[in-house]
Amino acid sequence: MRKNCFCLFMILLALNLAAPAAEQVPPPAHFTITPAVSKIKVDGILDEDVWQKATMMKLPFEQLPGDNTPAPVETECLLTFDRAHLYIAFRCLDPEPGKIRAHLMDRDAIDTFIQDDHISVIIDAFNDERRGFQFRVNPLGVQADANFSELEGYEDFSWDAIWASAGKITDWGYAVEMAIPFNQLRFARTDRTFFSKDRICPGALARSRIIKAR
Repeated sequence: MRKNCFCLFMILLALNLAAPAAEQVPPPAHFTITPAVSKIKVDGILDEDVWQKATMMKLPFEQLPGDNTPAPVETECLLTFDRAHLYIAFRCLDPEPGKIRAHLMDRDAIDTFIQDDHISVIIDAFNDERRGFQFRVNPLGVQADANFSELEGYEDFSWDAIWASAGKITDWGYAVEMAIPFNQLRFARTDRTFFSKDRICPGALARSRIIKAR
């Protein structure tokens, strides 16, 4: 991985098969993640200047129950890095923040965790679209992490990385911050890394895997 840049390529999910034939799948978008310009305190409050300058990716589509339909809520994913960490933040807007589901619980208590609102990212450090490192955080900063393979059909929550997270519910929704040390991951010698991100909204806002990026 090059230390002076962290490149991601975005692939928008396929359009609904029922869409008119005239509609075209948008071409992949390319993002270059620039280094953090200042230190980041992982506290769930996105008030540092670094977040104003970080690369932003929006999550515009809902996968379930919609089939790549416009997302019912706005979500922004922000990324930056320094020599030791990948930093990820989310702004999850919600028209009814009082209905956000969030509970304190043990780490990796996944049966309970998935009943909460939360965000999830998968880092495919080998860029093979077969396996990845999964990190989930709820609006209170509770963590769940796993080795993940969609092809082989497993999520291994016995894998525990050492990383930092925080979340905060606000009057506009909730925010999440994550700091993932690079030494907790294994990377292939490449400047491209497959990266997917989800916002999961139990209840009124159904589960949404919205954008995949690489």
